[in-house]
Amino acid sequence: MMLRHVIACVLGLISVGHSVLMAVPYTVMDLGTLGGPRSEAFDINIAGVVVGFSFASPLDTNGRAFRYVNGQMQDLGDLPGFSGGAVAMAINDTGQIVGNYNPTSSGVRAFLWTEGLGMQDIVGVNSRARGINSSGKVVGWNDVNSFIWDQGALTSLDVPVGSTQIRAEDISDLDQVVGTLVGGSNNSFVWENGAATEFTGGSGQAINNLDEIVGGSLLLKNVSGNWIGQTFPVNGIRAFDINDSSQVVGRIGVASNSDSRAFLRTESGGIIDLNSLIDPTSGWLLTDARGINDIGQVVGWGISPSGDTHAFLLTPVLRAAIPEPLTATLGLIGLGMLAVATRRRTA
Repeated sequence: MMLRHVIACVLGLISVGHSVLMAVPYTVMDLGTLGGPRSEAFDINIAGVVVGFSFASPLDTNGRAFRYVNGQMQDLGDLPGFSGGAVAMAINDTGQIVGNYNPTSSGVRAFLWTEGLGMQDIVGVNSRARGINSSGKVVGWNDVNSFIWDQGALTSLDVPVGSTQIRAEDISDLDQVVGTLVGGSNNSFVWENGAATEFTGGSGQAINNLDEIVGGSLLLKNVSGNWIGQTFPVNGIRAFDINDSSQVVGRIGVASNSDSRAFLRTESGGIIDLNSLIDPTSGWLLTDARGINDIGQVVGWGISPSGDTHAFLLTPVLRAAIPEPLTATLGLIGLGMLAVATRRRTA
């Protein structure tokens, strides 16, 4: 009898744990600013380090690139010999950051920021850096074409017939590059094995390490060597990022509009308004989701309780509150109870 009660109790505990895990609301954190009225977050790595841009004062019109780490927003500084504004677009899991620096004296320049060296000019004038993978390869474009930058070496990406330029947006750890064709079809492309493959619709924004691409309203998957596309059935949707759990984030509605909504898309739950996954009394309106890491943390921006547009960080509640899987903990408790009951029966 005692054993049956213990088993029932253990199953009940695991059931409670399972039901709690099924509901995954998020905490929302205001990342603040560098002193101005506005900030925006574009990417987050596995360590939870966030990058983006912020105005540094009420009179700042250029903006400064930042990283948010250990509870603080840090200005990434300037390119040596220049002054101006900047935006950080992407960060990899080793903490390398890429983005765009806009000097007051010349055209925009792609930069790479590292902890030891700070901000470095990697391509020259009239260039933009958009993505970086785990090995430090950077993609972006300049006046001529898109490029892959690898430890100082530049590889130009061939332009398909019918287009004038390709704009590379992201690179996977398998060195696959995605972006948009410009001056022709304006379709998405993936560049791999030295050539670009074009896809109708969308504008390639991000690629994960599972051969999945998102951009605009398009989701592409590589199935047995063939890229299969599907369209999200929502008007005005724009997907910006996808992680290795196939979770997609983006925006529904017009950019910089209070009518737009940040969304999360999962394979099991479909498209969800992220505002429905946070405390409704928080005072936040999440309008744009731009990055998601592999533990489900989401960054972007929205209208904060103060009424200003601020960068936000969403963290799944269970991950924030419980350092180990709840079901595993409950299972260990249950096993302990079961062992006690067994010893009592055999004593």
